[in-house]
Amino acid sequence: MSAKFGFLKTPVDGVILAAGGGTRMRPLSYEISKPMLPICNKPLLALLAERMDEIGMKSIIIIDSPSNFNFIKNYFKIHPLTRNTPITYAIQKEALGTAHALLQAKDYIKCEFIFAMAGDNYFSSETIFNLINHHLQDVPEVTIALKKVTSKEIITLSSVLINKRRLIQKIVEKPSKDEILSLLAATSAYTFDSSFFNILSEIPISIRGEYEIPTAFEVILKKNGSIKGIETPDWDHISTPDDLWRFNMIMCESSDFDTTAIISPSSTIVHSIIGYKSLIGNNCKIDNCLILPKTVIKDKQKFRNSILYSNSNNDLEIYQISEDYIKKYQITI
Repeated sequence: MSAKFGFLKTPVDGVILAAGGGTRMRPLSYEISKPMLPICNKPLLALLAERMDEIGMKSIIIIDSPSNFNFIKNYFKIHPLTRNTPITYAIQKEALGTAHALLQAKDYIKCEFIFAMAGDNYFSSETIFNLINHHLQDVPEVTIALKKVTSKEIITLSSVLINKRRLIQKIVEKPSKDEILSLLAATSAYTFDSSFFNILSEIPISIRGEYEIPTAFEVILKKNGSIKGIETPDWDHISTPDDLWRFNMIMCESSDFDTTAIISPSSTIVHSIIGYKSLIGNNCKIDNCLILPKTVIKDKQKFRNSILYSNSNNDLEIYQISEDYIKKYQITI
């Protein structure tokens, strides 16, 4: 654990929203549920739970869908957290939005304060620790993690206006160029107390036919309530196959081979992640690739900047990362 922070002194429950359908992660999410897609051979959901475990969360509640429930539960049964922080599972039976998903945790909450985040977001342990402590210092109704982004990115996110006291004055979702308040974007990580569930339970349904957390923020701001915004340096959003590839390339400084993978000694592997029970044939050249679990690659294959996986028929599928995406994020490979 970093020397810059320790364990939380105030009891806090953690919530991870992992019930989304993963439509933007297709075609990968057809083969592996989105929360269980790997980052350096470990499910993203497990990384998030580990970050919460490291700072001493009292408990972790994972909100998942009926189709993912057994798979996720079995994973943590085989791979318990280091500090054995208890994990509870709440099922969102219908996909009725993020606010509806968060409400599924209400009956399992035991602490006054709660930290919640989307299952496709990533923050370091230190950032989560600092976000929670900022909230505990002033105790606004909600504290939201913010991230400074580019003008091209902000129009796909939520632009936030804050004052000198770090209190949010206004939030505009997916603003037009004329509506941009600042380049500070609201992420999907929040700290709040249990009274926030009362607001969530009363918000109206959105035009998309869902109950959404940002609607609750609008309710708070309209009644002059307090929402604090804290800028974070290390937020990442892993919502598409390209994002998954990029985040793996960043997080894994060198190649990462699962111990169950079988790799021919005649093959050359450079800065790639090879998943559980994968098989790499003879004389292959693989460079900057993410290879999902149980993938079979036959002899004399060459791949670069790709995600490779075997489909349900055991045929090799190739998701090629575009040069434009690589240039956009200035990825050095």
